[in-house]
Amino acid sequence: EQEEQVQTASLGQTFSLFKDGRILMFFVGILVLVGVDVGMNITFPKYLTDTFSMDVEKAGMGNSVYFFARTVGSFLGGVLLMKYAEKNFFIASVFLGFAGLVLMLAVKELWAAYAGVVLFGLGYSNLFGIIMANAIKHRPEKSNEISALLVMGISGGGVLPPLMGVITDATGTQWAALLTIAAVWLYLFWLIRRMYLRKSL
Repeated sequence: EQEEQVQTASLGQTFSLFKDGRILMFFVGILVLVGVDVGMNITFPKYLTDTFSMDVEKAGMGNSVYFFARTVGSFLGGVLLMKYAEKNFFIASVFLGFAGLVLMLAVKELWAAYAGVVLFGLGYSNLFGIIMANAIKHRPEKSNEISALLVMGISGGGVLPPLMGVITDATGTQWAALLTIAAVWLYLFWLIRRMYLRKSL
């Protein structure tokens, strides 16, 4: 038998990973993903209320459509990632999510707004896992520390929504909140370049 040596990582060792540009890049990616997810949950029902004059109860069902799309996307992602390259799948997912945001920003029909949030949910559903996997592949000897660090990126859910609230209050429209999500989403396009087209930082 081989004796395993278990080393406990300190907080300092974990945070020192931020010195690695790619780990920092992945961490910001998680911040963005969680931020836009929470932002969409908060914004979409209000967007339906403001744009289509829906009552609050019916508008709240918009989140159910979003979560259903994410659930379907996660299942399909598990199947498609066995057949297609991760790079192509990630790129397609980022573009699909952005297309959903653009559709929601551009349309005036309710069915199209729902179609937009479905596209966004399908595109979003597998990005977290792909970013996490790439971070661990980058430094497999630090997998525990990286996992802990990226899970801390869930705090992004408390960063973007307040900013969206300020912008919404200033403009008086939920359309501006969706536009903010779309602007933050652009980071993922930059991430495509860094992850797959340029390997060094």
